[in-house]
Amino acid sequence: MPVSKLYLTIDDQIDNLKNQGLIFSNEKKARSILKTHSYYSIVNCYCDLLVNRKSPRQFKVGATFDELLAIRDFDTSFRRFLFPQVLYVEEKFKAILINGYCGAKNAQGGLIHSEDDYLCLDSFETTNVVKKKAATKLIIELSKAIESNKSKDPFKYQMKTYGYVPLWTLAGQMTFGQTSRFFECCTPEIRSSIADVLRLSESELRTVLKILNVVRNCCAHNNRVFSVGIPEMLPLYLGVGRKKIATDRASDHKFGSVLYCLKFLLSAKKFAKIIKELNAELKRLHKSLKTIPFTSVLRKMGISTSMVHFFGIEY
Repeated sequence: MPVSKLYLTIDDQIDNLKNQGLIFSNEKKARSILKTHSYYSIVNCYCDLLVNRKSPRQFKVGATFDELLAIRDFDTSFRRFLFPQVLYVEEKFKAILINGYCGAKNAQGGLIHSEDDYLCLDSFETTNVVKKKAATKLIIELSKAIESNKSKDPFKYQMKTYGYVPLWTLAGQMTFGQTSRFFECCTPEIRSSIADVLRLSESELRTVLKILNVVRNCCAHNNRVFSVGIPEMLPLYLGVGRKKIATDRASDHKFGSVLYCLKFLLSAKKFAKIIKELNAELKRLHKSLKTIPFTSVLRKMGISTSMVHFFGIEY
Protein backbone atom coordinates (compact mmCIF):
# COMPACT_ATOMS: atom_id res chain seq x y z
CA MET A 1 0.00 0.00 0.00
CA PRO A 2 1.51 3.41 -0.98
CA VAL A 3 2.48 5.80 1.82
CA SER A 4 0.37 8.97 1.98
CA LYS A 5 2.06 12.36 1.54
CA LEU A 6 0.79 14.35 4.50
CA TYR A 7 0.16 18.10 4.40
CA LEU A 8 2.53 20.09 6.57
CA THR A 9 1.47 23.32 8.28
CA ILE A 10 3.84 26.31 8.09
CA ASP A 11 5.19 25.48 11.56
CA ASP A 12 5.61 21.83 10.53
CA GLN A 13 7.52 22.94 7.43
CA ILE A 14 9.91 25.07 9.48
CA ASP A 15 10.40 22.33 12.09
CA ASN A 16 11.08 19.85 9.29
CA LEU A 17 13.74 22.11 7.78
CA LYS A 18 15.33 22.77 11.20
CA ASN A 19 15.49 19.01 11.83
CA GLN A 20 17.35 18.71 8.54
CA GLY A 21 19.93 21.25 9.69
CA LEU A 22 18.69 24.48 8.06
CA ILE A 23 19.27 27.59 10.16
CA PHE A 24 16.65 30.36 10.49
CA SER A 25 17.75 33.85 11.50
CA ASN A 26 14.17 35.14 11.53
CA GLU A 27 11.41 32.55 11.86
CA LYS A 28 8.67 35.18 11.76
CA LYS A 29 9.89 36.34 8.33
CA ALA A 30 10.18 32.72 7.16
CA ARG A 31 6.57 31.99 8.18
CA SER A 32 5.39 35.07 6.30
CA ILE A 33 7.23 33.97 3.16
CA LEU A 34 6.01 30.38 3.33
CA LYS A 35 2.41 31.60 3.65
CA THR A 36 2.55 33.28 0.24
CA HIS A 37 5.13 31.10 -1.53
CA SER A 38 4.84 27.33 -1.68
CA TYR A 39 7.32 25.13 0.15
CA TYR A 40 7.97 23.30 -3.10
CA SER A 41 8.80 26.47 -5.08
CA ILE A 42 11.41 27.49 -2.50
CA VAL A 43 12.79 24.39 -0.82
CA ASN A 44 12.36 21.56 -3.31
CA CYS A 45 13.36 23.70 -6.28
CA TYR A 46 16.48 25.32 -4.84
CA CYS A 47 17.81 23.24 -1.94
CA ASP A 48 20.16 21.03 -3.98
CA LEU A 49 23.09 23.48 -3.77
CA LEU A 50 22.83 23.53 0.04
CA VAL A 51 22.20 19.83 0.64
CA ASN A 52 24.86 17.56 2.12
CA ARG A 53 25.78 15.11 -0.65
CA LYS A 54 26.79 12.38 1.82
CA SER A 55 23.46 12.72 3.61
CA PRO A 56 20.85 14.01 1.08
CA ARG A 57 18.18 14.51 3.73
CA GLN A 58 20.43 16.93 5.62
CA PHE A 59 21.65 20.42 4.77
CA LYS A 60 25.31 21.37 4.84
CA VAL A 61 26.60 22.64 8.16
CA GLY A 62 25.78 26.34 8.48
CA ALA A 63 23.25 26.43 5.62
CA THR A 64 20.55 29.06 6.17
CA PHE A 65 17.05 29.79 4.97
CA ASP A 66 18.33 33.20 3.86
CA GLU A 67 20.78 31.52 1.47
CA LEU A 68 17.97 29.38 0.10
CA LEU A 69 15.92 32.52 -0.53
CA ALA A 70 18.91 34.24 -2.15
CA ILE A 71 19.26 31.43 -4.69
CA ARG A 72 15.51 31.54 -5.37
CA ASP A 73 15.53 35.33 -5.72
CA PHE A 74 18.51 35.21 -8.08
CA ASP A 75 16.70 32.78 -10.36
CA THR A 76 13.41 34.69 -10.17
CA SER A 77 14.94 38.09 -10.93
CA PHE A 78 17.07 36.90 -13.82
CA ARG A 79 14.23 34.83 -15.27
CA ARG A 80 11.97 37.89 -15.35
CA PHE A 81 14.60 39.83 -17.29
CA LEU A 82 15.51 36.94 -19.58
CA PHE A 83 11.95 36.11 -20.66
CA PRO A 84 11.37 39.27 -22.79
CA GLN A 85 14.69 38.64 -24.59
CA VAL A 86 13.65 35.10 -25.48
CA LEU A 87 10.22 36.36 -26.62
CA TYR A 88 12.02 38.87 -28.85
CA VAL A 89 13.96 36.01 -30.48
CA GLU A 90 10.69 34.09 -30.88
CA GLU A 91 9.03 37.05 -32.60
CA LYS A 92 12.08 37.54 -34.82
CA PHE A 93 12.12 33.90 -35.86
CA LYS A 94 8.38 33.88 -36.61
CA ALA A 95 8.86 36.83 -38.98
CA ILE A 96 11.75 35.08 -40.75
CA LEU A 97 9.72 31.86 -40.97
CA ILE A 98 6.69 33.61 -42.47
CA ASN A 99 8.82 35.47 -45.00
CA GLY A 100 10.71 32.30 -45.88
CA TYR A 101 7.59 30.18 -46.33
CA CYS A 102 5.14 32.67 -47.81
CA GLY A 103 7.76 34.43 -49.93
CA ALA A 104 9.31 31.29 -51.42
CA LYS A 105 9.42 31.48 -55.24
CA ASN A 106 9.71 28.96 -58.04
CA ALA A 107 12.18 29.08 -60.95
CA GLN A 108 9.87 31.41 -62.87
CA GLY A 109 9.75 33.90 -60.00
CA GLY A 110 6.18 33.13 -58.92
CA LEU A 111 5.15 32.39 -55.32
CA ILE A 112 5.16 28.69 -54.49
CA HIS A 113 2.44 28.83 -51.84
CA SER A 114 -0.98 30.43 -51.73
CA GLU A 115 -2.15 32.04 -48.51
CA ASP A 116 -3.78 28.91 -47.03
CA ASP A 117 -1.40 26.26 -48.39
CA TYR A 118 -0.01 25.70 -44.90
CA LEU A 119 -3.10 23.56 -44.19
CA CYS A 120 -2.26 21.25 -47.10
CA LEU A 121 0.04 18.26 -46.65
CA ASP A 122 1.61 18.86 -50.08
CA SER A 123 3.14 22.10 -48.79
CA PHE A 124 5.50 20.23 -46.48
CA GLU A 125 8.18 17.58 -46.72
CA THR A 126 6.56 14.13 -46.64
CA THR A 127 9.38 12.00 -48.00
CA ASN A 128 8.98 9.36 -45.30
CA VAL A 129 6.43 8.16 -42.77
CA VAL A 130 7.94 10.12 -39.87
CA LYS A 131 7.94 13.44 -41.76
CA LYS A 132 4.42 12.85 -43.09
CA LYS A 133 3.17 12.10 -39.58
CA ALA A 134 4.82 15.26 -38.20
CA ALA A 135 3.30 17.44 -40.94
CA THR A 136 -0.14 15.89 -40.43
CA LYS A 137 0.03 16.51 -36.68
CA LEU A 138 1.07 20.13 -37.27
CA ILE A 139 -1.80 20.78 -39.70
CA ILE A 140 -4.29 19.37 -37.19
CA GLU A 141 -2.92 21.64 -34.45
CA LEU A 142 -3.04 24.73 -36.67
CA SER A 143 -6.57 23.89 -37.81
CA LYS A 144 -7.68 23.64 -34.18
CA ALA A 145 -6.07 27.02 -33.43
CA ILE A 146 -8.05 28.58 -36.28
CA GLU A 147 -11.27 26.94 -35.15
CA SER A 148 -10.89 28.11 -31.55
CA ASN A 149 -10.17 31.71 -32.63
CA LYS A 150 -12.47 32.09 -35.64
CA SER A 151 -15.01 34.18 -33.73
CA LYS A 152 -12.35 36.68 -32.62
CA ASP A 153 -10.75 39.51 -34.54
CA PRO A 154 -8.69 39.48 -36.70
CA PHE A 155 -9.56 35.82 -37.45
CA LYS A 156 -13.25 36.67 -37.84
CA TYR A 157 -12.49 39.42 -40.34
CA GLN A 158 -10.09 37.25 -42.37
CA MET A 159 -12.56 34.36 -42.57
CA LYS A 160 -15.47 36.63 -43.54
CA THR A 161 -13.47 38.58 -46.13
CA TYR A 162 -11.22 35.91 -47.65
CA GLY A 163 -12.55 32.59 -46.41
CA TYR A 164 -9.25 31.64 -44.76
CA VAL A 165 -6.71 32.86 -42.21
CA PRO A 166 -3.28 33.76 -43.64
CA LEU A 167 -0.24 32.28 -41.93
CA TRP A 168 0.97 35.70 -40.77
CA THR A 169 -2.30 36.17 -38.87
CA LEU A 170 -2.25 32.69 -37.39
CA ALA A 171 1.38 33.11 -36.29
CA GLY A 172 0.30 35.23 -33.33
CA GLN A 173 -1.47 32.18 -31.87
CA MET A 174 1.30 29.70 -32.61
CA THR A 175 3.50 28.54 -29.75
CA PHE A 176 7.27 28.57 -30.03
CA GLY A 177 7.14 24.77 -30.23
CA GLN A 178 4.66 24.88 -33.13
CA THR A 179 6.74 27.52 -34.89
CA SER A 180 9.84 25.34 -34.54
CA ARG A 181 8.01 22.27 -35.83
CA PHE A 182 6.63 24.29 -38.74
CA PHE A 183 10.23 25.01 -39.70
CA GLU A 184 11.13 21.33 -39.44
CA CYS A 185 8.16 20.34 -41.60
CA CYS A 186 9.03 22.77 -44.42
CA THR A 187 10.71 21.50 -47.58
CA PRO A 188 14.54 21.39 -47.51
CA GLU A 189 14.79 24.41 -49.83
CA ILE A 190 12.67 26.60 -47.56
CA ARG A 191 14.41 25.38 -44.39
CA SER A 192 17.75 26.23 -45.95
CA SER A 193 16.62 29.74 -46.95
CA ILE A 194 15.31 30.43 -43.43
CA ALA A 195 18.52 29.18 -41.81
CA ASP A 196 20.60 31.29 -44.20
CA VAL A 197 18.95 34.48 -42.92
CA LEU A 198 20.26 33.67 -39.44
CA ARG A 199 23.64 32.55 -40.83
CA LEU A 200 23.14 29.05 -39.45
CA SER A 201 22.91 25.61 -40.99
CA GLU A 202 19.57 23.77 -40.82
CA SER A 203 20.80 21.38 -38.12
CA GLU A 204 22.27 24.24 -36.07
CA LEU A 205 19.04 26.23 -36.24
CA ARG A 206 17.03 23.17 -35.26
CA THR A 207 19.25 22.70 -32.18
CA VAL A 208 19.10 26.38 -31.24
CA LEU A 209 15.30 26.40 -31.48
CA LYS A 210 14.97 23.34 -29.24
CA ILE A 211 17.25 24.91 -26.63
CA LEU A 212 15.40 28.23 -26.63
CA ASN A 213 12.02 26.52 -26.53
CA VAL A 214 13.00 24.75 -23.31
CA VAL A 215 14.14 27.95 -21.58
CA ARG A 216 11.15 29.88 -22.96
CA ASN A 217 8.74 27.39 -21.37
CA CYS A 218 10.67 27.49 -18.08
CA CYS A 219 10.35 31.27 -17.99
CA ALA A 220 6.67 31.20 -18.96
CA HIS A 221 5.78 28.73 -16.21
CA ASN A 222 8.04 30.26 -13.53
CA ASN A 223 10.20 27.15 -13.37
CA ARG A 224 13.84 27.15 -12.29
CA VAL A 225 15.88 28.44 -15.21
CA PHE A 226 19.47 29.13 -14.08
CA SER A 227 20.29 25.41 -14.06
CA VAL A 228 17.70 24.20 -16.55
CA GLY A 229 18.49 20.90 -18.26
CA ILE A 230 19.00 21.31 -22.01
CA PRO A 231 18.15 18.34 -24.28
CA GLU A 232 20.46 19.33 -27.14
CA MET A 233 24.21 19.92 -27.46
CA LEU A 234 25.51 22.87 -29.45
CA PRO A 235 28.36 22.19 -31.86
CA LEU A 236 31.74 23.65 -30.90
CA TYR A 237 31.67 25.77 -34.04
CA LEU A 238 28.52 27.69 -34.88
CA GLY A 239 27.26 29.58 -37.93
CA VAL A 240 28.45 30.41 -41.41
CA GLY A 241 31.59 32.00 -40.02
CA ARG A 242 32.30 28.80 -38.06
CA LYS A 243 32.84 30.79 -34.87
CA LYS A 244 34.19 28.73 -32.02
CA ILE A 245 31.76 29.12 -29.14
CA ALA A 246 33.70 27.44 -26.35
CA THR A 247 37.00 25.90 -25.41
CA ASP A 248 35.32 23.14 -23.39
CA ARG A 249 31.97 21.36 -23.03
CA ALA A 250 30.97 22.90 -19.69
CA SER A 251 27.74 24.28 -21.16
CA ASP A 252 26.51 20.93 -22.52
CA HIS A 253 22.92 20.30 -21.41
CA LYS A 254 23.08 23.37 -19.14
CA PHE A 255 22.08 27.04 -19.10
CA GLY A 256 25.43 28.13 -20.52
CA SER A 257 24.36 26.92 -23.96
CA VAL A 258 21.39 29.32 -23.79
CA LEU A 259 23.80 32.23 -23.49
CA TYR A 260 25.61 31.07 -26.64
CA CYS A 261 22.32 30.91 -28.54
CA LEU A 262 21.29 34.40 -27.45
CA LYS A 263 24.72 35.86 -28.19
CA PHE A 264 24.43 34.54 -31.73
CA LEU A 265 20.83 35.64 -32.35
CA LEU A 266 20.68 39.00 -30.58
CA SER A 267 22.41 42.26 -31.39
CA ALA A 268 25.56 43.05 -29.41
CA LYS A 269 23.64 45.77 -27.56
CA LYS A 270 20.76 43.48 -26.53
CA PHE A 271 23.10 40.70 -25.46
CA ALA A 272 25.21 43.14 -23.45
CA LYS A 273 22.07 44.04 -21.46
CA ILE A 274 21.54 40.35 -20.63
CA ILE A 275 25.10 40.01 -19.36
CA LYS A 276 24.79 43.25 -17.39
CA GLU A 277 21.64 41.98 -15.66
CA LEU A 278 23.19 38.56 -15.07
CA ASN A 279 26.27 40.16 -13.52
CA ALA A 280 24.15 42.30 -11.20
CA GLU A 281 22.20 39.27 -10.00
CA LEU A 282 25.33 37.12 -9.64
CA LYS A 283 27.03 39.79 -7.51
CA ARG A 284 23.94 40.05 -5.30
CA LEU A 285 23.86 36.27 -4.87
CA HIS A 286 27.61 36.06 -4.24
CA LYS A 287 27.27 38.40 -1.23
CA SER A 288 24.49 36.26 0.23
CA LEU A 289 26.18 32.85 0.05
CA LYS A 290 28.17 31.81 3.13
CA THR A 291 27.96 28.01 3.12
CA ILE A 292 28.96 27.09 -0.41
CA PRO A 293 31.65 28.39 -2.79
CA PHE A 294 30.18 30.62 -5.49
CA THR A 295 31.87 28.51 -8.18
CA SER A 296 29.33 25.76 -7.40
CA VAL A 297 26.58 28.08 -8.73
CA LEU A 298 28.52 28.67 -11.94
CA ARG A 299 29.08 24.92 -12.37
CA LYS A 300 25.35 24.35 -11.89
CA MET A 301 24.72 26.88 -14.66
CA GLY A 302 27.30 25.27 -16.94
CA ILE A 303 29.55 28.34 -16.95
CA SER A 304 33.26 27.55 -16.95
CA THR A 305 36.23 29.84 -16.36
CA SER A 306 36.75 30.24 -20.11
CA MET A 307 33.09 31.17 -20.53
CA VAL A 308 33.36 33.77 -17.77
CA HIS A 309 36.00 35.55 -19.85
CA PHE A 310 34.20 34.92 -23.14
CA PHE A 311 30.93 36.50 -22.00
CA GLY A 312 32.41 39.11 -19.65
CA ILE A 313 30.74 37.64 -16.56
CA GLU A 314 31.56 39.34 -13.27
CA TYR A 315 30.71 38.34 -9.72
